Amino acid sequence: RRRHTRFRNVTGVQTCALPILPMPAGVLLGMVYAAVWLGAADRAGAGALSGLFHGLAAVLIAFPILWEASTRFGLLSPAASALTLTAMTLITLAVAWRCRLQVLAGIAAIAWLVEAAVFISRAGHPLPFAYGLLVISAATMWIGEQRRWWWLRWPAALAADGLIALLIIRTPRGMAQPGPVIALAGTLVAIYAGHFVWRTIVRGEPVRPFDGGQVSVVIGVGIGGTFLVGGGWSAAVRYAFAGVTLALAAGSYAAAWAVRQRPVFGASRLFSLLALALTIAGMKAAGMGAGFVLSLALVAVAATALGVRSDEPVLALHGSVFVVTAALAAGFQRLVVAAWFMPALAPGPAVAPLLFVPLVAAAACLLLSGGPGREPADAARARVWQAGRMLLAFYVVAAVGALVVLSAASMFPVVASSGGLAVVRTAVLSAASLLLAWCSRTARLFEFSRFVYPVLAFGAVILAIEALSHSTPAMLFVVLALYGTALILAPRITRRGGVRKPGSS
Repeated sequence: RRRHTRFRNVTGVQTCALPILPMPAGVLLGMVYAAVWLGAADRAGAGALSGLFHGLAAVLIAFPILWEASTRFGLLSPAASALTLTAMTLITLAVAWRCRLQVLAGIAAIAWLVEAAVFISRAGHPLPFAYGLLVISAATMWIGEQRRWWWLRWPAALAADGLIALLIIRTPRGMAQPGPVIALAGTLVAIYAGHFVWRTIVRGEPVRPFDGGQVSVVIGVGIGGTFLVGGGWSAAVRYAFAGVTLALAAGSYAAAWAVRQRPVFGASRLFSLLALALTIAGMKAAGMGAGFVLSLALVAVAATALGVRSDEPVLALHGSVFVVTAALAAGFQRLVVAAWFMPALAPGPAVAPLLFVPLVAAAACLLLSGGPGREPADAARARVWQAGRMLLAFYVVAAVGALVVLSAASMFPVVASSGGLAVVRTAVLSAASLLLAWCSRTARLFEFSRFVYPVLAFGAVILAIEALSHSTPAMLFVVLALYGTALILAPRITRRGGVRKPGSS
């Protein structure tokens, strides 16, 4: 606040008067001083040790000055602080890239992350620093690619994923205009998905762990977060979002097909994974409730048929995932919990008609993908084909068993009690194990036979926890008889099955 300060020597005699600069001028002079050190680092040349020390001096000067100017003196707003901090970091990264100073680049990026985290915790304004973090993420990714500094991409990428996910979680649901968060999520997807497309499609480079992991995360955070915070959109906006997402899904499927014939390791698999996630997100945005379940069931059957016709097991696997997603949207998880884990059931109808839609779609997909000659000859492709059929078989076994238990409880009120439920559940599991064992005799249904022992093990759990605790002696006799019969016959039927395991030589 004083314009000048007087200094006195040890004898008390006034010697001089030193003027004090205004605070903005002092901050500016400090930043210029840091820039001088960066210039010295750039003049030192590539790989020079003096350039590294000059760059470190610039970081140690500039970052504390920005912190003091923003938090202690209040000269910079959060937006101005984020802009200045990002600009200084970008200049330092440019010098590090030009002079091949890998340590300086890492220190500058990590220093930005640490100071931004402290800024956000102190000031509570994360949006400006989130935009700056996306810029730093893109810069470190590009520099890491150019100089082969692979580790440099990870800190900023992980910080961007975490910060934007946190902003999505903290955003109130159903906002009519969640603009900034949507822009952040979309920019995150554009940066990393665009870079992945450029590397694999344009340059033909293999997929690295960073690409696979980061693209999967940003699709989940970006697309899923956009849909999550945009629950209050109008129908027109939702349909527009659905159209863009489905168009991206179609492009991902086309890219997966294009790189399938090229030696780009892992690209086709990752593109197909992106297409699967984008298809589900787009269809979820286009239709809610019954419309989403019906459309997803139709797409599942179409994908399976196309996969069988084109000899592409990945499409058949996607059809299985679409079926299970439709089942979860219809309430399959609540059906399973009520049928197998509730201590008692209320009498009356408990099964919604919508639950049968994915079950019918699963049966259609099994019929389309089963039969002789449908399994690919290649071992890796055969495993993908088997994984899709195993997923469908698991869903059909769980859904049909739950439907039988709930139907019995709705038709016979005495079954809804704890003891009656134990008998019905054990009877259903015992009969299911025998039917699944019989499926080992035919190649079209061989995948079902792999659930014989899991069903018997689940029956043992039901017997030990529920039947022994809640059944009367007469009910317990019936339960033990049913389970004992299944325990004896099911393994024998399975061992006598005349069909070899699919894919075995």
